[in-house]
Amino acid sequence: MANNIMNCDLLVLGAGGAGLIAAVKAYDVSGGKKIIVLEKAKKPGGATTFAHGIQISNSKWQIAAGATSQNNSFPGGGSGPAQDGETVKMRVAGGPAKGGSPGRGSGRDVSGQFFDWLVEKGGAEKYFKVAAQGAGMMGKGSISMPNRMDEYKNHPDPSIGPGWMGTYFVEKMLECCKKAEIPVLTETRAKKFITDANGKVTGVLADTKDGELRVNCKACFIGAGGFGADYEKLQKMWPLDYNGKSIHRFSPPTNTGDCINMAEEIGAALDMSAAWVSIGGPAHHPYSYSIYRMMWQPEVMYINLNGERWIDETEGLSTGSSSMLVMQPKAEMYAVADDDMVETLGQRLIANPPEESDIPILKKFRQDIAYEASLDEKGTKGNRTKKADTLIELALKMDIDPKAFLATIERYNRFCDNGQDSDFKKKPEYLKAIRKPPFYAFWGQRFTQCTHGGVVINENTEVLDANGKAMPGLFAGGDGVSFDGKGGGGLPGAVYNGYIGGIAAGKYLTKI
Repeated sequence: MANNIMNCDLLVLGAGGAGLIAAVKAYDVSGGKKIIVLEKAKKPGGATTFAHGIQISNSKWQIAAGATSQNNSFPGGGSGPAQDGETVKMRVAGGPAKGGSPGRGSGRDVSGQFFDWLVEKGGAEKYFKVAAQGAGMMGKGSISMPNRMDEYKNHPDPSIGPGWMGTYFVEKMLECCKKAEIPVLTETRAKKFITDANGKVTGVLADTKDGELRVNCKACFIGAGGFGADYEKLQKMWPLDYNGKSIHRFSPPTNTGDCINMAEEIGAALDMSAAWVSIGGPAHHPYSYSIYRMMWQPEVMYINLNGERWIDETEGLSTGSSSMLVMQPKAEMYAVADDDMVETLGQRLIANPPEESDIPILKKFRQDIAYEASLDEKGTKGNRTKKADTLIELALKMDIDPKAFLATIERYNRFCDNGQDSDFKKKPEYLKAIRKPPFYAFWGQRFTQCTHGGVVINENTEVLDANGKAMPGLFAGGDGVSFDGKGGGGLPGAVYNGYIGGIAAGKYLTKI
């Protein structure tokens, strides 16, 4: 028997973007029905906290500014480091790697309606504006967030949160929850649905620090994320990618798919064949952002841990390099450059930054390189930037056979001198010899973001059973759902599903 019992009209599982938006919107629509939010982690926010941004269409701000209608769909811009033209491969369960983002939630575009509602909550004008010209992934007339939130303005990596749109959405929704007296119970792990004789959800059992909790409810919204922290399931679904080799995972450690399993237990349909995960690389995470950007420049030379080139470096962080990197020893690599190249690439990044807000960090590229390289000099060995006055010394610091490394450098320099890459057909304009000391090697690995897909929902975010019938009073959204066979995840999916789900759940509560 549960140690504690609570009662509410709507129970929300997960205090990330989808769950918090659904909770607040349902409260507004239902006229103030009692709502409770359960969160497994110590802090709310989930993957949404790290999300960079989404495209907003047809908001009142844009209309007032005379902006033309933006794309009526959600583009990329989820909870990882990919941004500004970078591409990551999408691993779809049961299929090959696919480019682009699978569906983020079909149907009407509600991004403008969501943003208008967000603006009504107050404070948006401090951070958001209608872009007067194209910037990064967003174009003229888009809603941009040119600077990260004050509390996070000194964060060393501008490509991910906290402090961007995702964080703002979370913090604004938490502020609204507090005003509406919606409790957000952290460190509370939902573990089992309670149903009545007809199979309708009437509550949830959860584990807390103080024992088992039972929450009785009239409706429930599942917004608990995907299973990006369940390595066993990741290996089962994508064995080529999750093979024990190096990979930096951005998925919150609490995202183990608990609610997907809970929903399946009560008869909800799952579509794991359409589940997907974005994987990219090589990336320098969790180290310096300025170096991460430098590694993407086409002039650098990529080598694996055997000291061999393995791809045309102009692939950068795209699908090809990530697909090939997993085949390399430990799925790790180094981007090699000499001093002239480092200076040229660093100054280019400052002059043409992916985003204006990147400039202060990119200007520190020499300091970032010096800091990482100094760790070796202090005796702190590890995977990071290496610096040496000779190529042999650099090879030894990378723990690579100097003979193999020197042979690779000599062959590559001949290609540069002749203006023709006989191995990988790299464009001549990017062939720059590596000769001037000191020499540098920037360590890289793959990265993976959150998983998307799972519980099948309809366009109203209602959970469907195995027969395709809506399960009364049960709604879901975010990374843990599949919509018409498409994973509806990332920050766009959280906004879409959370907003639509909040409306649907709110209306449901007014009718029972």
